[in-house]
Amino acid sequence: MFLKFAAAVCLIYLCVLTGNGKSAGMDKNGAMDYMAKFGYADPGRSGSGDFNKAIRRFQKYFHLKMTGRLDAETKTEMLKPRCGNADEVDDTGRSGAQAFRTGSKWSKTSLTYRFLRDSEDVTRSVMKATFRKAFAYWSAVTPLRFREVTSGRSDFTIMFARRSHGDGAPFDGRGRVLAHAYFPSNGRVHFDEDEGYSVNGGSINGQRGIDLLAVAVHEIGHAIGLHHSNVRGSIMWPSYNGYNANLRLHRDDINGAQSLYGRNTGGGGTGGGTGGSSCSDKNQSCPRWRRYCTSSRYGNYMRKNCQKTCNFCGGGSSCADKNVNCSSWRNRGFCRGRFAMYMKENCPKSCRHC
Repeated sequence: MFLKFAAAVCLIYLCVLTGNGKSAGMDKNGAMDYMAKFGYADPGRSGSGDFNKAIRRFQKYFHLKMTGRLDAETKTEMLKPRCGNADEVDDTGRSGAQAFRTGSKWSKTSLTYRFLRDSEDVTRSVMKATFRKAFAYWSAVTPLRFREVTSGRSDFTIMFARRSHGDGAPFDGRGRVLAHAYFPSNGRVHFDEDEGYSVNGGSINGQRGIDLLAVAVHEIGHAIGLHHSNVRGSIMWPSYNGYNANLRLHRDDINGAQSLYGRNTGGGGTGGGTGGSSCSDKNQSCPRWRRYCTSSRYGNYMRKNCQKTCNFCGGGSSCADKNVNCSSWRNRGFCRGRFAMYMKENCPKSCRHC
């Protein structure tokens, strides 16, 4: 009888210690899956050299000591809750923080949003008030204006869902991925319902919940065209930083949004202006560099400096792959399954998402 009781106590202790398994540790296979999903490693390569190189990319992005090994500091960072969108990794060898990175943009400044499925953690009125506040962070620094609609078509659709939810990028249960969002002009913004969301530092089952406002501001940043930034302290930092009673946009977030839409002019936001810069090349050599438009190494430079040549203009996202390996990855079935989110963002042409 005593042995049974002791075994039960041990089992309970292990469950508490490991949670859903994500906090129990990170082995090499888990780390490789993480790095492939979030843009640090090619999905089809897993040799020791590729692994160490990917680890160094990750460590550089998150300002960790670049050991090239899956050390304790690296594991701790990988196990943090984060956004499900991939990171835009600078592979040029430069050190230091990367400034904001942008993708596509909306061709208008008056935008609507609609809730498809509410959160189970907060009341409907609290949820709506939180999203109004989240959208206001971005309208305060740009000409963008946001308005909720309750029926019909909308520019953004907001949904709380569990596991598979119809977009080919299923959530993973409590922990790790909190939410993900799609770039203009897709407009989908999805939150993992298995997370315990709260507002104003509230608790869920005795533990502080995931701050809905912070995650919403971040995901809306993606939905208006911002990639992740590795400027620590920015809203667009990939990992969740916990509840902050004084949540503010970082200068890097503001610069990114204003590079797309311009500054807030104080108007009513009812116009259809595009903001941002005109569609042109910033370097006269761009036509000769056309082959680099989808390069994994030079793609970011080309998107910023050779927009006309690479057809990265206008409101919707250009239908171009960002990695030269996209076609082979599609043939290996990576457009679906655990790499679906990475493929949607980096291989839209090959996976026929545009």
